[in-house]
Amino acid sequence: MFRIWPTLGDSNSSATCFDHLQPLEKRFPGTTSWLCNDRITKSVLDPVFGSFTKSITSSQSVLLPPRKKKPPIHLTIEPGDYEHAGGLLLLAAAHQTGLITQLCEALPAGSATTRPPLASTSTILHQRLLLTLLFLGAAGLQRTWDLRGYTADGLALLTGRRQAYGYRYTEAFLSQVAHTNGAECLTNALVHWTTQLWHPLPDLTAPPLSLICYVDGHRKPVYSDVLIPRGVIGRLGVVLGCRALVLLHDEDGHPLLVTTHRGDQHLMVGLPSIITRYEENEGRVQVALPTKSS
Repeated sequence: MFRIWPTLGDSNSSATCFDHLQPLEKRFPGTTSWLCNDRITKSVLDPVFGSFTKSITSSQSVLLPPRKKKPPIHLTIEPGDYEHAGGLLLLAAAHQTGLITQLCEALPAGSATTRPPLASTSTILHQRLLLTLLFLGAAGLQRTWDLRGYTADGLALLTGRRQAYGYRYTEAFLSQVAHTNGAECLTNALVHWTTQLWHPLPDLTAPPLSLICYVDGHRKPVYSDVLIPRGVIGRLGVVLGCRALVLLHDEDGHPLLVTTHRGDQHLMVGLPSIITRYEENEGRVQVALPTKSS
């Protein structure tokens, strides 16, 4: 390592700025630097400085001892339940608000089918299967088909089992619920739960509750080999086979009811039916649509 020090003197003198090319340790005692031998120095500097490189001479190379690098600091956390903390919080909230209890009570009776697992009289079994369906997303799964290669323990932890249910058993339960009108029963239970959660009535003697609600529509694309009604997907801006969702929520944005319809159904067609269904399930609640002033 060399430093070029300019000379403040007569320009005609033999001393030039290049005469002061000296190793750093000669100009500053106590420091060390890399010194090149004559051959390497001449081959590098001769084309640039010409004859001035004769002032830079060294016969040996001085090597600095390698610096010791500081070991990187790694934060290590032992694996445990913290990996599924979000799912555990959702599970606690579902139990605390009574969602799991109401959904289990709304399941079709075992007499509706003679095949397990729905035909079983075990409440724990039904509850664990419901939790499996509800918390697929919390475990990073999109559908029951993904359970085929699932080997993690997160879903088992959330459902209270040593090992999560497999694809065939979970799909059989879901299919039986769908064929025994379970979707309608579970939707009605969900309506009752959302009303109790966001707008609880103090007692039975209280006057009917009037809610200002809004109705919104959404379409979800469905990729299937079977031809299904098509609609415009707003997020993609294309026409695809889809299902239309009609959502009823209060003025604070809390969802109260969601229903599924054909993909080509217009929102205004589903508006009266969702309001009627909500008022029929919650007899003491009346829906009032907002006016222009509100």
